[in-house]
Amino acid sequence: LIFVFKFWFQYILIFVFKFWFQYILIFVFKFWFQYILIFVFKFWFQYILIFVFKFWFQYILIFVFKFWFQYILIFVFKFWFQHILIFVFKFWF
Repeated sequence: LIFVFKFWFQYILIFVFKFWFQYILIFVFKFWFQYILIFVFKFWFQYILIFVFKFWFQYILIFVFKFWFQYILIFVFKFWFQHILIFVFKFWF
């Protein structure tokens, strides 16, 4: 029995763990990094981020610029043309 266990621990388990770490885990991590993570990041960058930026550019920025051009700039130019130019022409003429 001592011989069997000695043999078991020294050869079988060492072989199993050596095989496990060298082949199975390397294969699992290789597969994991090459296929799963690449797929996740590919999916992430192609679909989630594209969606986020598409949404961002189409809705948020369009809203910001729409608001900016319609309200702020119109207000500035309205003020500019009505008050400054009227004042200038009033003064000039």
